[in-house]
Order: sequence, then structure tokens, then C-alpha cells
Amino acid sequence: MKIENPIPNQIGPPHPRHYLRGVLLTLSGNGVSILTGLILISVASRWLPKSQLGFYYVALMMSSLSIAFANIGGKSAIIKFLASAPQEKKEEVGNLIITLRIIAVLVVGVFLCLFVHFIDQIWHGGTLAVSAWILIPFVLMEIVYDSAMAIMAGFGMFGRCGFFQSLRGILNCSISSSLLLYGLGVNGLVGGILLSNILTSAGIISSLPIKFKVVWNRREVIAIVRFSVPLYIAYMLSIMSGRAAEAMIVSFIGAASLAIYGNAMRFPNLLLRVFEAVRPVVLNFFSSDEEYGKSLLPLRLSAIGICIIACVLIVFSRPLILLIFSRKYTASIGLTRLLSLWMVFSILNYVLVLQLTGTNRTTKVMWLNACQFVLIITGHLILIPRYGALGAAISVTIGASVTVLISLLFLSEAQNSKLLRKSLYYVAKPVIPLGIVFFLTQHTEPDFALGIVYMISYLVVISAIRIVNLREIKFVASVLVRFH
Repeated sequence: MKIENPIPNQIGPPHPRHYLRGVLLTLSGNGVSILTGLILISVASRWLPKSQLGFYYVALMMSSLSIAFANIGGKSAIIKFLASAPQEKKEEVGNLIITLRIIAVLVVGVFLCLFVHFIDQIWHGGTLAVSAWILIPFVLMEIVYDSAMAIMAGFGMFGRCGFFQSLRGILNCSISSSLLLYGLGVNGLVGGILLSNILTSAGIISSLPIKFKVVWNRREVIAIVRFSVPLYIAYMLSIMSGRAAEAMIVSFIGAASLAIYGNAMRFPNLLLRVFEAVRPVVLNFFSSDEEYGKSLLPLRLSAIGICIIACVLIVFSRPLILLIFSRKYTASIGLTRLLSLWMVFSILNYVLVLQLTGTNRTTKVMWLNACQFVLIITGHLILIPRYGALGAAISVTIGASVTVLISLLFLSEAQNSKLLRKSLYYVAKPVIPLGIVFFLTQHTEPDFALGIVYMISYLVVISAIRIVNLREIKFVASVLVRFH
């Protein structure tokens, strides 16, 4: 894989081709990570009892919450400030950001030590309590890895981002699978991920185009914190919205049911990871130039791309679940279909949030996530006690779809109603036919042949409605031809 010059010499914002090429580079690297992630969870589903796999998902939930607490000056702020910094100040800004992240890691480390001290009382000596000691380095290395990747993306090093995503996926799969097969159980699974994070982070840090030194600029720190606070609150609300389902499922139903929900969420979450891989490129795009911040092209391309992938998951969820997770998890099939719709709305909302962030409307992002939090928590409290994991899937899907509408309202507020109508049009064109495919699949349980018919029919419909015009297709094709 060819790796581009990390700090371009050009004056002014890069051409959009630079960002599309960045998307392709990160996607090519992340494809390996997705494949290895599926292999790893397939091994874990077969070698761990449902209760231990459920506790693994609880560990991931707690890790996400801990990372969220450390997110002042986090990923979005890192990319935003590095992408918009003048060329001569990039190294200084990069070192300031690294200094802030070191402080964040130390603070989170102290709180994690206190948390682990009391965890045995919370979980009454369960699997998580036995494995709690590994959470401290596990969470801290996740913060280090995310921060290093964000700095690399802020410098425009998209090729290296893709390479290290691939490397991390390969190491995760090989080390954790070996420890699982050796008989170390959930500790081996988590420990393997920890070791791969250490190795990958070391490689990323050594590749950064700056020489580290402690930097403190009070004015810059205030600017970063001021920009980050609304995003921090928004991110905390988003993480709590996303992880509340898992906490409530464990509380109301038990860890085994969380394993079913977690495996149903696995495919949508892997595709959210794909978006997380290209998210720095999209945010860099929106942040680098005022005109780019008004573009609807990322929304249109995301809508059509993610709906096609969701259609594949909806139509072929049964063979995929049985192949990857075994017949123990047939209850995950219907959940996977519904969560594929949730994934579509979530990714579209992420694109809109990045556009709001890139155009400095972070307060809107905070209020948006507050609305989503209220919707989802209310839905969980009503639906999970009655319908279990299915209630959680219904709740997050409704919450995400309503949040997309609110995002579109916020985005068009500073411009005009025409933008709102156009945005709704671009979102509805691929999503409405996808909803029809979902209801058909749920009611007919198609075999492979009928599934192919559904898939082809969907592709014919979205081709006929032409969400992307010929000029844009030629532009994407020209980048693909040059991509190597």
C-alpha cells in the first residue's frame, strides 16, 4: 500500500480527491480489521459459554464509558485543530494535544483504580469482578490508540491509518484466538486485545511526523477545551445512549441474553467501525474549507453506500448468523435485521454531526445528543422489561431515526428550507425501499435464491431513482482509477 506524504506542501485546502482517496485508503485497511474481527468473535462464540461472552460485552461497555469520560480534547477536537492549523504551527498544536491526552490518561487511570477497588461489591464476585484487574490497562491503551490515530488523521496520514487498522485487526485476532484456544477464557480474549493495542500504539507513535516535547499554551488549551465541552457532553450522552441497552439487558434478563443481543449487534457495529475509520477523513474535509462544510455529497454517498450494505445484512442475516456464531444464536437473526436499520440511521446521523462539528456548531451537537439520550432511555425503560433484547433494538432504531430528522433541522437552520428538503430527499430515496425489503424479509424468511431476488430488486430500484448523478460517479471513478 502506498503511503502518502503526511504533511502536504500545497497551499490552501486539499482538493476533494485527496479526501476521497483518504476514504479509500482507510476502508482498504479497515476491511482487514473487519474480517479478523468476525473471525475472533466466531471463535469466542464457540469457545466461551454465553455468560462469559456476555461479560465480555459488559467489559466493552465499561471500556467505552471510561474512554468517554476522558474525551475532553478528544478525537474530534484533535482532528479539527490539526486540520485547520497553519502548516508552520502543526507540530506545536500536535505536541499540545499529546500533552493534554497524557493528562487525560493519568486522570482516567486514577479513577479506574478506584473503580476496580469496588467492582467486586457491584458484581458480587462474577466473571467481570474476577477479570476487573485487566480493565485498567485495557481502557488506558484504548485511549492511547484512539488518540494516536486521531493525530495521524489530523496530519492527513490516511494511508498509515489504514495500515495500522489492518495491523491491529490481525494482531487482535491471532493473539486473542490463540489465548482462547489455549483455555484462558474471557481473560485471554481481553488480554489479547490489550497486547495488540500496546504493539500497534507503539508503531503509530513512532510514525508520527513530530518530535514530542511537552507544550503548554494557555490560549490554545482554552480554545480546545471551549470547542470540546459541547462535544464532550454530546459524546457522553451518545455513549450512555448506546450502552444503556446492554446495562439494562444484563439487569433485567442476564448476561446470556446480552450475548444474543451483542452478537446481533456485531455486524452493525463492525460497519460503524468502518465509518469510524473514515470519520477522521470526513471531519478533516468539513473542517478544512468553508465551502466543503456546506457540501451534501458525503451525505448522499453515505446514504446510498450504507443502505446497500444494510440490505445485504437484512436479506442474508440467517446464513451469516449461523455461519459466524453457530445455531446457539438463532435468536440473533431477527435482531440483526432490525439493528441494520438502526445502523443506517446512526451512520447518517454521524455524517450530519460531523458536518455540524466541522462548521463549528458544536452546541447543536450537544442538544442533538441530549434529545437522542432522552428518546432512547425512555424507550428502553418501556420496552426492555416487556420485550427484552427486541425491545432494546426497537428503542435504539426509533431513537436514531428521529435524531436524523433533528440533525437535518439543525443543519438547515442557518441556511434555508431548500437545503432541508434536499437533505430529506437524499435520505428518503434509499431508506424507504430498504424498509420495504426489511418487512418482506421478516415476514417471508427467504431462502438464498429469494434473497438474491430481493437484493437485485433493491439495486434496480435505487439505480432508477439516481441519488448520485453521472458527473459525481465519473469523479469517484477517476479517483478509483488513480488509487493504488
